Amino acid sequence: MAEEQQAIFNEKLINLVRAIHQTKMLSRRRVSPLQDSSHGQGRILPILKLQPEMISKDLSYLLGIRPQSLNQSLKRLEEEGYITRHPAENDRRVTMVTLTDKGKAVKSTGAATSNNNVLAGFNDDELQQFGDYVDRLSAAYEQQISSLATPAEKERLAKMKGVLSMALHDQQIYNPDDPTILEKQTAAQLPMYEYNRTLPTEGEKRQKILKRMLGKVETGCYIEPPFHANFGGQHVMFGDHIYANFNLTVVDDTYIYIGSHTMIGPNVTLASANHPILPELREKGYQYNLPIHIGKNCWLGAGVIVVPGVTIGDNTVVGAGAVVTKDLPANVIAAGVPAKVLRPISDHDRKYYHGQMRIDPQLLSSKHNPSLI
Repeated sequence: MAEEQQAIFNEKLINLVRAIHQTKMLSRRRVSPLQDSSHGQGRILPILKLQPEMISKDLSYLLGIRPQSLNQSLKRLEEEGYITRHPAENDRRVTMVTLTDKGKAVKSTGAATSNNNVLAGFNDDELQQFGDYVDRLSAAYEQQISSLATPAEKERLAKMKGVLSMALHDQQIYNPDDPTILEKQTAAQLPMYEYNRTLPTEGEKRQKILKRMLGKVETGCYIEPPFHANFGGQHVMFGDHIYANFNLTVVDDTYIYIGSHTMIGPNVTLASANHPILPELREKGYQYNLPIHIGKNCWLGAGVIVVPGVTIGDNTVVGAGAVVTKDLPANVIAAGVPAKVLRPISDHDRKYYHGQMRIDPQLLSSKHNPSLI
């Protein structure tokens, strides 16, 4: 019975993917190349709309294409009046790209615009829940593929997949400069740039972008801009009621899991990407990724760095400036470079919050309401 259910479910998924693909192909024929933000010149304009003036070299990096190829596209856009190019005032060797009013007027459809009417029948909670189910299914299938495939099959399948997500998450050495990976990375970073340009008064807008930006985010989470991420936070999985202070940097080439009620101080770095020690491999740009797991109710002080593959247990406090290179158990205080366990969280911490400053017992009462303070 389980095999029969699996077959029926797989058929439904295949039909859904086929319908999405056919819709994208048909809708692409109805828009101009400038309006399609998933291809060619249409990829340049959405980025410039977020930042109307940008250094050409930075634009090349964000798009993941060579400067020579970018210059060809910029030349066509400039000839048609969508952008201008001029030397920077402080360094005339640097080329600035500026979006014109004509360029601002171009409406980008985006790769998924054709699906907007379909998704309009679902509310935000339903879409979030469906997205969570899809993430779990994808992870389960990728794990199954990774366990079944030989190295040669993995390489062949990765090329067929296009996005090469298996290369990102299977902890094997791969080439991060693959064009399909760079294209995915560029698209993932756009919500991050949008989030970082919001005002402190735009709390509701920030929450909406946060749900699009992160791979998973539960209720009551907040990140102080600016936020920096290799994949725009797409591979960051938040529990609920997580707070991250200014300048959180996540090298999220693979998954970074953060448990509920965790607090993150300013200038913290969580890096999941690593490079081989062997110089010959680093010269070729190879890397590999190891997931990071941070437990529930942890506190990472200002300037903490967590390196690839580390797990931090529930309730653990990591002191400011620590570099966490190895796993930390639950319910301890750790600090230093490299970080080492100083002591467990004890009864003393239940009585004193700093030195000999006593904790008001009412604060620990289940009836206590912080909003009444």
